[in-house]
Amino acid sequence: MGLGGILQELKREGVLALYHDYRSGRLVDYSGNGNNGTATAVGFTKQGSGFLGTTSRILVPSSPTLQSATGTLIGCYTVSNNAPQIRIINKRGAASQIDWFQLNTTQLAMFDGTNLPTVTVPKTNGKVCNSVSWTSGGTPVGYQNGVSVGNYSLTLTPVLNNTDVTIGNQNIGIANVLSTQIVHYALIINRALTATEHARVYGQLENMKWNTKGLTPGPMMP
Repeated sequence: MGLGGILQELKREGVLALYHDYRSGRLVDYSGNGNNGTATAVGFTKQGSGFLGTTSRILVPSSPTLQSATGTLIGCYTVSNNAPQIRIINKRGAASQIDWFQLNTTQLAMFDGTNLPTVTVPKTNGKVCNSVSWTSGGTPVGYQNGVSVGNYSLTLTPVLNNTDVTIGNQNIGIANVLSTQIVHYALIINRALTATEHARVYGQLENMKWNTKGLTPGPMMP
């Protein structure tokens, strides 16, 4: 059975590099590329994966499908206080590529090894679905809940490299996770999405229903 909707369109196009949906009860990559994850210091609920501190992470081994200098990152998570500081997706290695994180209560940030572009977003206490599209050498565009929040402050020029991907691990020397964060889903798409596509992806993801009946509580397995 396919994903349906725009997610299936992106998969068929060959640009859906990674799609983790922790609400499904499993740590599998629904893009079909085999970019499954393994969890460290992560708790799980029906809402998603819980990141409890600076050592919490989901690790995805490097693969050719995860190396791109142009693309879209999508992360949805719940913050339990008004000081969210969480790494959403990190593709940084010896030659820096992409580090995307919540800098403080009102800013999302990206880092390419040289520049630190930021964008201001509404202060949120609760569930928030953020996404960003970029082209190498261009200005990233930020979205929240499928709606544009504007351009980031600087251009971004990521460097291609063969590095693992981590999701949810904040420990980057800027700030620490202050309390538990629940990550609902994370996607990596190997091209920039249009505004319409961002809205469609968000709508599909938020309407997704998962049957987790019979799954054993604890670490999720492929």
